[in-house]
Amino acid sequence: MPEKISRVAWEKVTRLFFSTGLALVAEFIHETQKREGFQNLLKGGGIIKKAYLAGWRKKKYTHYSRIEEETVMRNKTQYVRMARLTGLVIVLSLLMAGASFAGSIVAVHGHSGDIEYMDHVASTDRLKVGWGLDFEQNPGTWNWLQYSIPTTPLTKTRYLLVRFETGITGETADSVITQFHVFDGETRIYQQSSLNLTGGPQYALIDMGEDKTIEWALGLSIEVAAGVESMSHRIRIYAVWAEWH
Repeated sequence: MPEKISRVAWEKVTRLFFSTGLALVAEFIHETQKREGFQNLLKGGGIIKKAYLAGWRKKKYTHYSRIEEETVMRNKTQYVRMARLTGLVIVLSLLMAGASFAGSIVAVHGHSGDIEYMDHVASTDRLKVGWGLDFEQNPGTWNWLQYSIPTTPLTKTRYLLVRFETGITGETADSVITQFHVFDGETRIYQQSSLNLTGGPQYALIDMGEDKTIEWALGLSIEVAAGVESMSHRIRIYAVWAEWH
């Protein structure tokens, strides 16, 4: 390297060439200056000036490309936010208009229910199984089974249906369904008491007498009870339906 060029200046020029993709040109300059000197190279070809201008243009292009990319990403983010907001408005509009599973039946499986008082259950080796909620109630005790039914707020329902079985098929049972309570959120909107539903498998139809507009969420509570006789106190719930319109 000629003494006319300092090491720091030469490293800066080399980094400039590499950043613009002109590594071969930089090597050419390095070899040429050994023979003719740096000043002759400047006077002869003007390569450094051209390389500098090329690097400046590339830097400028890269700068504008980055700005353009950031603008696109910013616009994309705005579009996504707008799409989400539009979707939310549509959903809320449908809810306010009372859109629902129009004229349809929504069902939940029996094993989705919850037993309220587990200390009233004789054994816990078989509760939620493939065919439904299945358990043995302690003699002389009662319990509540809680079911949550998928709900579109501000829609109407009147009929619910429970498929159940008590005792052992073909034998007399000493376990019964005694009550149905229907809830809209925290408010009880219907009650059917003094029932004596036993045996099965069979269906129990719950007719609330009129359409009920559900503002929050539909829930069904089923009261069951077991006697003290030496009979089966087994209870099974297979499915719960609700009609929406």
